[in-house]
Amino acid sequence: MPLVPIPYVHVGIGALLTISSLPLCFKLVPKNRFYGVRIPKAFVSDANWYAINCFGGVALLLCGLLLILFGYLTWNIALSPRSPMAVIDLIAPLAGLVLAIVLVQIYARSLPNK
Repeated sequence: MPLVPIPYVHVGIGALLTISSLPLCFKLVPKNRFYGVRIPKAFVSDANWYAINCFGGVALLLCGLLLILFGYLTWNIALSPRSPMAVIDLIAPLAGLVLAIVLVQIYARSLPNK
């Protein structure tokens, strides 16, 4: 069974992040429990919900675009999926997603509690 080349995974995940972030960026997602940045501070008010989700959407959009760019730039130099180092090559670019989550948490602290 052939394995998917790692740059394909990067581009695919980047595309999913980019597409799923757009409704958040444009404040099209009403308060709900299924889609969006669902942290307690976001549920305090509609203003917080839209502000946090817009900020999170932009962070995810940037993360997705950077992941697509990374996949494209490493297209010819990526490790084989069977390589022992492939796990690092696969996971390391997703550190941007962790950074996006941390930035959203920091931004949410600056918003009012009511």
